[in-house]
Amino acid sequence: MTDNQQTPLLIDLMDEFARKMAKLLAELKTNNKVELQALRSEIRELRAQLVDVETASCLNLART
Repeated sequence: MTDNQQTPLLIDLMDEFARKMAKLLAELKTNNKVELQALRSEIRELRAQLVDVETASCLNLART
């Protein structure tokens, strides 16, 4: 995947991550444990995806 492909993907993932974090903060106020656990899982998955894309981007930069 080239940097031109990774940048929009990274932006989309970061945007989704920010939305999930905002939702998590809102749910903390209601203390809905089921929803909080689900959001934590989704955020963990997004964080892993972000790391994968960032790592691939760094590897591509190192090759050039």
